[in-house]
Amino acid sequence: MKKQLLFILSLLLISVIFSCRKAKKDMKDYYPTVNTVSATITEDGDVIVEAEITSSGEKSLEHIGFCMDTVPVPKMLSNQVVVSTINGGNFSAKYSNINSTLSYNSFNPNKTYYFRSWATNGNGYTYGNIISLNNIKSTPVIPTCTLAPSYLNLGTGNGSSNYYTVTSPSQNSTWDFQASSNSSGTLNFKFGSQPRNKVFTTTTGTPNLNQVNVSFYSGFISGTLNSGTYVYVNEISTGVYDITICQAPWLYNSTTFYLNTRFTCPT
Repeated sequence: MKKQLLFILSLLLISVIFSCRKAKKDMKDYYPTVNTVSATITEDGDVIVEAEITSSGEKSLEHIGFCMDTVPVPKMLSNQVVVSTINGGNFSAKYSNINSTLSYNSFNPNKTYYFRSWATNGNGYTYGNIISLNNIKSTPVIPTCTLAPSYLNLGTGNGSSNYYTVTSPSQNSTWDFQASSNSSGTLNFKFGSQPRNKVFTTTTGTPNLNQVNVSFYSGFISGTLNSGTYVYVNEISTGVYDITICQAPWLYNSTTFYLNTRFTCPT
């Protein structure tokens, strides 16, 4: 009887030994490990952030992503971007310089922004290192023509250099403003996205991203620029834009005219 009891106790002891998991050396071994690799400013003034997972921890990954703020230590929910695609441990996301879904509207080149990666598994979450960027703005564009400031020529006569008012863009579904000259007419602009250092393309319909509708009237003449013309926009200071249009065709009574203009918005 004693031998049977010892045998049973031995089996129980062996079972307990093999069923126990070896404890991790450190608490951090239970969580994923993530590294923020880079934060890069694109020509459009967006920021591409990249990170890598070096360990999923004791359990499988559940979520990965980035956060961003103007405070030096951003928290996970601050301008959070959750990433659904991972490639060999690497993942990335874009913070757009034109944004409406997160708490920032657009990057201010005079501020410093802090970007951080994060990852979660069944045990919890961890952060990656922080990368800071400043002077976030798009690269200036170079028009194909050189015009004097405050200039308008509809192609029907001599040009005028006496714009007297340009309103600030107002955002509804489009970014709209009006540029008026006391002798050469009025231009109406509808941008499909916020003006910035960018070459926009004209359209005769409702503008989409990176498109602009330009219509005008002068006395009895009115028209709309043909689709496909470039509009050169440079942000010369926060919210102030230098806008140039070179040889833009428009049709009036079966005749094609060409508009040239340059002005500052707003004045």
